[in-house]
Amino acid sequence: MPGLKCDSLMIAHDEEIGVVYYPAKGAISTTTPRHAQVMEQMWRDYLDDKLSETDRKGFEDYVEQSFVDKPDLPMMKYTNLLETRTLGRLEILVANKCNLNCRYCYAHGGDYDCEAQVLTPELAKKYLHALFDERYISVDVVMLFGGEPTIAPDTIRTICEFFEQYSSLGLIEKMPIFTMVTNGTLIDEALAQTLKKYDVRVTVSVDGPPEINDQLRVDKAGNGTFARGERGIRLLQEAGNPPRMIEATYTTLHKELGYSKDDIRQHLQRYFGVEHILVANCETNGYDDSLVCLVEDIQSDYDNDSVRMELLQLRHKLLRKSFCDQPCGAGYDGTVALIPNGELYPCHRFVGESQYLLSRFDGRCFEFSYYPGVLTRLTDAHKLKNLQCKDCWAKALCSACPAGMLLEKITKEADEHTCKMERERNKKLLLALANEIQKNERVLAHC
Repeated sequence: MPGLKCDSLMIAHDEEIGVVYYPAKGAISTTTPRHAQVMEQMWRDYLDDKLSETDRKGFEDYVEQSFVDKPDLPMMKYTNLLETRTLGRLEILVANKCNLNCRYCYAHGGDYDCEAQVLTPELAKKYLHALFDERYISVDVVMLFGGEPTIAPDTIRTICEFFEQYSSLGLIEKMPIFTMVTNGTLIDEALAQTLKKYDVRVTVSVDGPPEINDQLRVDKAGNGTFARGERGIRLLQEAGNPPRMIEATYTTLHKELGYSKDDIRQHLQRYFGVEHILVANCETNGYDDSLVCLVEDIQSDYDNDSVRMELLQLRHKLLRKSFCDQPCGAGYDGTVALIPNGELYPCHRFVGESQYLLSRFDGRCFEFSYYPGVLTRLTDAHKLKNLQCKDCWAKALCSACPAGMLLEKITKEADEHTCKMERERNKKLLLALANEIQKNERVLAHC
């Protein structure tokens, strides 16, 4: 081993367990808290050049021997849109307009600072024919998005019918999974039945009880929307297709009113009877940044739904046994977003950013002459090129958003704070995973 660098190791411990993570191999080992504490101190002294030459060499050899049976992670890359016949996720912005005007909306009232438009059923069929007659044979997930997608229920039905027909005729390899993110306020009985028929996995946005929700999630006239959102959720439940998740945005208002993330999570679970609740930090949005709230919420028992989801994602990343320096597949075969005027973007977060326009429907097909230039710009978010990421031990685990890295105008201090929080979060997640591994080993030992 030619010497360890600052991104070569991560060592953490709590009262119950210690964990050592070796990023180059994507491997972890569990140990005692005391042993991890001693290793952590040695690692600090190593990086600060406080060890003797003999101790440096001994520490390097010890680390090498601990992971000698683990191969280095091979590099994995997403395939670009011109070289693939399959898509991971197609985001269809059924409308880039919204009936609400949420105070923290990163889409600035739902229109992404573009001309507000609604995708008609006729245009939806034209776009989908162009994509799946000419270019692609499969898509794993079709995400119905906005703005607010339920503004156009006929278009939602038409999109689902298109894929049902193409799947039955063998024109695509399989029926995609349908998902939808909605504020729930426009769902009626007919739409609830359509969503049930096509097993659309619905996420509804609610920020907490009315005293909070109705200050944040307001309509164009400034009125609260909790009651209307609740009605939509109840109609989904009555149709036999309850929301798969409720998503709340945690803001400074929640803190001021004395609600923790876990308070919101438990309230929404009890009130709506929905198990999966995601409470996400309000981040920089350019609309009302006074609501931005970056709060860590991993509890000692890790017993909340969003953390369980993150643990599953972390386990998947470790089991993947490869390293991808692309933060996500946006703009590649992982994700592409279609908006009502026939433009394609890497994902919904890039909509309206002309320098990231992938393609435009020309009346017959999607023309990709812009795409090579967009690929070049997307590489600026690659982790081995980005200075924030390349020397960070968490780069293979980090869930950094390329749109956030490339588009959001935030201060260096805020950027560093976000990265610090991400590293601390991954430390805690690795400790939680190590605890799970140790518990499973104990169970197997007694079988």
